[in-house]
Amino acid sequence: HVKHIGQIADKITERFRQGGAKVVMVAGPSSSGKTTFTKRLAVQLMCNLLDPRMISLDNYFINRDMTPRDEDGDYDFESLYALDLPKFNEDLNRRNAALEKEVINLREKLQQYSEKEFSDTLVPDAGTDHFDFIVAHVINNSISKPYNYLTIDKGSDDGVKAELGVIDQNGVVGIVSVTGRKNARVISLLNPNLRLSCKIKNSDHFGSLVWDGNDPTTALLEELPRHTVYNPGDTIVTSGYSAVFPPGLPVGIILDDNRDHNENFFTLKIRLFADFTALGNVQIVTNNYGEELAKIEQRDSDSGKKKSRP
Repeated sequence: HVKHIGQIADKITERFRQGGAKVVMVAGPSSSGKTTFTKRLAVQLMCNLLDPRMISLDNYFINRDMTPRDEDGDYDFESLYALDLPKFNEDLNRRNAALEKEVINLREKLQQYSEKEFSDTLVPDAGTDHFDFIVAHVINNSISKPYNYLTIDKGSDDGVKAELGVIDQNGVVGIVSVTGRKNARVISLLNPNLRLSCKIKNSDHFGSLVWDGNDPTTALLEELPRHTVYNPGDTIVTSGYSAVFPPGLPVGIILDDNRDHNENFFTLKIRLFADFTALGNVQIVTNNYGEELAKIEQRDSDSGKKKSRP
């Protein structure tokens, strides 16, 4: 039996390293040994140098008096509605937030190694994990107005402040504009007043993403240099040229190569990753260095104004 589980773990590991098998689901009737099997499988996966995270549905059953019954009047523990689905989704989103932070930390470490290789005199920044995430729920959302906003159930009491980025499991959603103690207002990507600095993945060429007020699934990436090389289907990510979003967060893909030209720049149509018609759980991105960066940039701006005075 142990050998058979080891063979299953080897197949999962092989698929995972080929880019698949991100989630493994174990099903079976009550008292069939699912939990024991899952624990043994996790041990074998760890032997293959993977880091499995187990989620047991036993932790999410609702109170007995709220459990649905089957056609015979018995408690139906096989029903999906016997589970606390909101709590289950919230825990999944919290785990996604933790994984997103790990990915950002790894990106920053890779960037440090690249800079170290570029110049041996560079002193690397010791703090690589200065982005944190706050999980929230969308409680109001508009997509059909000329200027769209959404409301989340976290506010200043939870550490949410204006000018913080908001993402979901698919991509960038917007930026916090106003906060109360318990709630916050977010300016959506589906709002022409919001412009987001983005670039084509694996490219240094960046432009400004803005909604054109038509389709809630698309936006325009403007002001790209005319010599930018791209292909339809290329991924668009955040550029990192602000304190709001870290670099490399997914935004969308190039929908087609229809573009508006002027002498030096052109515009691409982008299909957004975030599904604004079905927003649920989101994550607020907090940059622990954000205030310091804002003060430095403001100081430079004030200095420029003083120098320009007659």
